Amino acid sequence: MLQLTATALLGLGACSVIPSTPQAAKSKSPAPSPTSSCWSPWKILSRKRIPPPPKAAPLLEVGTIRSISEDGSYAIIELAPGTLVRSGEPLLVTSKDHPVSRLKVAEVQPPCFAAEVEQGSVSPGDLVKR
Repeated sequence: MLQLTATALLGLGACSVIPSTPQAAKSKSPAPSPTSSCWSPWKILSRKRIPPPPKAAPLLEVGTIRSISEDGSYAIIELAPGTLVRSGEPLLVTSKDHPVSRLKVAEVQPPCFAAEVEQGSVSPGDLVKR
């Protein structure tokens, strides 16, 4: 029995983790750092989730342009039935004759409101959408 334990102890000494010479300790590669490019399940879980983009909503008709100021900086728009707008709200003007224009609501007095023309050109009869 004594011989068996002595043999086992000698076998463990041969498989020791401690290197027998200092050169053997230097030749080992360093342990991978946490920032190395090795695969880890924690890297997958720690990635930031990108939220999905907002869903597009269809443009709703707000009204129709009735008149435009002489210098073309303001427009009077007749509200569509059942719609409301707030001062400062951005609006779009669509027409077949010219590209999309941008308006900004200035003053609201139902059934009409005044809007400042920020970009583009508008003409009477164009549809105003939100």
